Amino acid sequence: MQHNYKHFTFFSLFVLLLVAPVGSQIKESPLSGTLTIGPGGDDDYNTFTAATNDLMTQGVGEGGVLFLVAPGTYPERVTLSNLTGTSADNPVEFRANDGIVTLTGTGTTANNDAMVSIHATSHITFDGIHVECVATTIAERVEMGYLISGSDTVGSNHNTIKNASVLMGGELGEITHHVMGVNINSTATAPSGANNFNTIHNMTIDNVSTGVRIAGKQLMFGEPEFPDTGNTISNCTFGETLPITSSTGTAIGIRVRIQENVTISDNIIADVFSNPEVAPVFPANVEGINMFNCGGDVFNNQVQRVYYLGQGPTTVNGIYMNPTENDTIRLYNNFISNLYKAPGYNLPSFDNSTTIKGIYIAKNTGGGGLVQAWFNTVVLDHPDPSPYVSGSLIMRSFSGGSCYVEIYNNIFINNLVPAGTNPNEYTNSSFAIIDGNTDNEFLSGDNNLLYVSHPDAFIAQKGRRLGTAITNCTTLEEWSEIAEMDYNSVSKSVNFVDLAGGDLHLAGASISDPQLAGIAIEGVDFDIDYDPRAEIPGMGADEYDPSDAVVSVSGTVSDDDTGNPLQGVSITLGEFSVMTNASGLFSLNILPGMYTLTAEKEDYFPFSQEMEILPNDTVLEIYLTPVPIPMALVTGIIEGSDMPGTGLEGAFISFLGEEEFLPVYTNEQGEFSLEIPANITYSWTAAATGYEPATGTFTPEEGDFDMGVIVLNEYPFAPLNATATQEEDLVTVSWDAPVPGLFTAFRYDNGTLTGQLGYQNGTENSVLGAVHRRNAVLHQISWFLSSEGGPHNLVNIFVFGLDEEGMPDRENILYLAPNINNTDNQWNDYTLTESLSAPNGFLIGVSTSGFLALGHDAGEEPWPFQPETQFATPNFLQNDFVTMESMNFQVNFLIRAHGIDFGPALFDKSYTQTSPNLLPVHQPMAVEAQQPVRTRHMTDQLPRVLNHYKVYRLEENETDNEQSWTLLSDDVTDLQYIDTDWLNQEPGQYLYAVKAAWSGGVVSEPAFTNTVTMSPDPEPVHVTLLTVGPSGNPVPDAMVVLNHQQGESFSGTTNQEGLTVFEDVPTGQYELTVTAEGYHPYHEEEIQISQSTSLTAELEVITHTGLLQENTIVLYPNPATRQFFIESDKNIRQLEVFNTEGKLIYIHQPQQEKIRVNTEAWEAGQYIIVITHNQGEQHTLKWQKQ
Repeated sequence: MQHNYKHFTFFSLFVLLLVAPVGSQIKESPLSGTLTIGPGGDDDYNTFTAATNDLMTQGVGEGGVLFLVAPGTYPERVTLSNLTGTSADNPVEFRANDGIVTLTGTGTTANNDAMVSIHATSHITFDGIHVECVATTIAERVEMGYLISGSDTVGSNHNTIKNASVLMGGELGEITHHVMGVNINSTATAPSGANNFNTIHNMTIDNVSTGVRIAGKQLMFGEPEFPDTGNTISNCTFGETLPITSSTGTAIGIRVRIQENVTISDNIIADVFSNPEVAPVFPANVEGINMFNCGGDVFNNQVQRVYYLGQGPTTVNGIYMNPTENDTIRLYNNFISNLYKAPGYNLPSFDNSTTIKGIYIAKNTGGGGLVQAWFNTVVLDHPDPSPYVSGSLIMRSFSGGSCYVEIYNNIFINNLVPAGTNPNEYTNSSFAIIDGNTDNEFLSGDNNLLYVSHPDAFIAQKGRRLGTAITNCTTLEEWSEIAEMDYNSVSKSVNFVDLAGGDLHLAGASISDPQLAGIAIEGVDFDIDYDPRAEIPGMGADEYDPSDAVVSVSGTVSDDDTGNPLQGVSITLGEFSVMTNASGLFSLNILPGMYTLTAEKEDYFPFSQEMEILPNDTVLEIYLTPVPIPMALVTGIIEGSDMPGTGLEGAFISFLGEEEFLPVYTNEQGEFSLEIPANITYSWTAAATGYEPATGTFTPEEGDFDMGVIVLNEYPFAPLNATATQEEDLVTVSWDAPVPGLFTAFRYDNGTLTGQLGYQNGTENSVLGAVHRRNAVLHQISWFLSSEGGPHNLVNIFVFGLDEEGMPDRENILYLAPNINNTDNQWNDYTLTESLSAPNGFLIGVSTSGFLALGHDAGEEPWPFQPETQFATPNFLQNDFVTMESMNFQVNFLIRAHGIDFGPALFDKSYTQTSPNLLPVHQPMAVEAQQPVRTRHMTDQLPRVLNHYKVYRLEENETDNEQSWTLLSDDVTDLQYIDTDWLNQEPGQYLYAVKAAWSGGVVSEPAFTNTVTMSPDPEPVHVTLLTVGPSGNPVPDAMVVLNHQQGESFSGTTNQEGLTVFEDVPTGQYELTVTAEGYHPYHEEEIQISQSTSLTAELEVITHTGLLQENTIVLYPNPATRQFFIESDKNIRQLEVFNTEGKLIYIHQPQQEKIRVNTEAWEAGQYIIVITHNQGEQHTLKWQKQ
């Protein structure tokens, strides 16, 4: 709240005169020629807004109009909409005139604000016009730097944005997926509404989640409807100063959709980085370039760093492509390197997904065209091992088909070390190439370099479609034979100038290596530097210069004790490094000369020798001596608290001693084993998705060491962002769902088969199933039939709706899938042809002819039977569904649905009693299993269903004493609760706690709100301030600001007697700032006001000799706690603050003479402040934070 006070000692009569603002013009004819924008009185316009208003009012005249913009900062956002008169002969250009021009601004609470917006307008150019969002709060954020859009029938064409930078919210700590540097977006309903031939050139874009996005008009599922054509993104740099990043997971440098003849060239993707605090519910993408349903040319780009350090199933892609059906993407002369995803996510063993992909080609709806990949250099490399599937080139294949791909003259290298800690049916390892197709119809090519450096990695993999056989190729020869391609390709290591820095230009002997010879490709006669290609060009994006002087050095490395060949030995010869294969062999090419040869492997003494490489091939034999280390074989079992006695598959345990060991994952029985050095104290951490980690320490002795059974407690997710909002007579408690739109398994069973049920003479209309009274969207249904009465080769899958009382409605079939394949004695999955919305709940059921044999559990803890959830009907066409408890069965069927849970569905009935125990005419027959059988399914580790919330009130200091909490409600289904009993509480500090209650009686940890205070209304007080000079004389017209520690502010000016009076001031702690012309600012902190009081501020006259003043700059207060001010008689271009370690902690570009810096979050200590003026003059000051 802002209070303004002004004291007047006389009244005046004001006469208002209507005058034209400085720099405004009254124009009647269309604008043309050269006009100026600037702060000067002789400029045609003082603001962009004034100029664009005239443009849109008067239109554009013959020859177009050029606006020369004077250097400086313009605090405004610019919009051009439906501008008339523009053409190729009558363009409009805004051009920076010999200096830096920056548009700055803040946004609104909407999520589509833009600094510059061009709508349904063509032939516009912004040259050298930088844009910056200067918001300091999330609510003020501007989401887009430049926005180009069309109307339904009028597109924006031939527009150019060039030679500028975009910095969006540099002072904000959160970047969401809405924030974009440049966005070209189509809403076309006709071809004329497409946005064509627009150019984004030489832009530097930082601190956004998407650098440049161009999106044509698509149909609901992504098929092109009205594609854009001829758009260009060139010579841009993304994430050079601040990364392209996102707090929600997805971050992309360049993203284009529904485009024809698009050109993406000469761009540098410097840094795309994502590390969300909360793992995304659905897989996100962190990518350098993303092309969906496009055709065009992508060349001479550099993707230098794409990292994901968060958790969850997010993937990392250098370049993703889905070429439009019957169209082509030509991809050539590109560098791609430094792709990485941090460990921590446990990929299910049955999941065929790939995680780290240099080039990723996948057919999606509307796709299936051709990708021609030529002369690209893709290197995956990171010092840490990777527990994920990775490939320099990955082609996805699924039931919908695949794209067509031609690869020639590429370098595909994967140096990622496979961790081997997360086994997978489809092989979790590192590959140079993965072709997901089992046949050879879709991929062709030759003269490529395919190389993996680690002995546990594979050159290639053939076939990765769900349910198909795979073939892993350890050698290039194996790959050539099975893929019928790459007969003239090679496999060897390559030297680069700076792999870690993303510089993949050839270095050392690789520049001259004749084995890197490719074949000529028509139309590609230059490399990434636009140097000409040779008649016989080299592989990769950087052209080579072959020499016959290169020779081969090969050899074998063996164990000196056993004579056995050693795999994984690092061989270094000069600048070249290779790893030995499973036979201990290595080979590399090098120029003759003197070199140092080293051979290193963990647990062996290193080998080093100076040697001369002669101008002929050399063969070496190397022996390494092992270092004796006593070892302990550590074993154990990890279980979940929700499944006692059953091992937990896919859990992991890590050990940290004198070194940190990679996590070890459990097998299907929950067992793990790892050999580690003995007689060392280790700390260990065991964890699994959906469970709380367990920790401990131990010191294993040499030999076998059994850790026994480690039990992980099931982790029920707690509510998020709990907030208490205090009003006059009540408190509103609000929170967010634990995981909004939670992807979960709708299930009641514990996964253990104890018997099976079915009708003895069942028909296809005899349905057994389970009711879920949830507002849900279903994606998949799973079931388990035993072989009793089988085999059951075909089944029918049903989804019934529920009536208004929440009971299954046999006449409301939401979904029916007849004749679905079934395999007895295992879980079967059926994916719905399209997602099914069931906002009022649903019953999932299954039927077949004869005895169904639908499996069930015992209905016991920790998945107890719940009344009115399990149902059956002998004939849904004639008989209503009946509860299983009414037929004396209290068990849970082994049938589940997977999808998104949006919370409980609402009904007119409470489910506290079972249906009447009336035995129906037709009753299912039960057959018990000889012994319980534990089944496994991917949904076992998905969260339980969220039922409701519990809300408590407690005193602030009682967070650890739950017995003292007051339960306000234990059955809240909304995301807020209103405490109407608030006024009856004793004075004091209070919190609220919210718990999430999940299925099976599992309750989360509490989420606590902020503190709210109950106190009697204080008596109003007033504050009188006397402001005087050094001799005690009153200072009139001084500006007085009194700031409360909780944010409330009072401001006013002194009267002729130097007095300012503030009425109705709340008690508390304040800061006082007084400024007056000719005086040093006065600042006082920690003023405690508990009653009406009088204060005095004595100001000092500015003599230009004060200690706090250096040249033309005044810094005050110093020292201080919460803030400081800087005043200068020159415009401050940039302010930088460094701590005593020299780390930059704050940067601001105010472009003004007086600034305020909030330091509440800074640590106490000394800071160095560097101030830069527009003329380049710099000043350095010291400031102390108390």
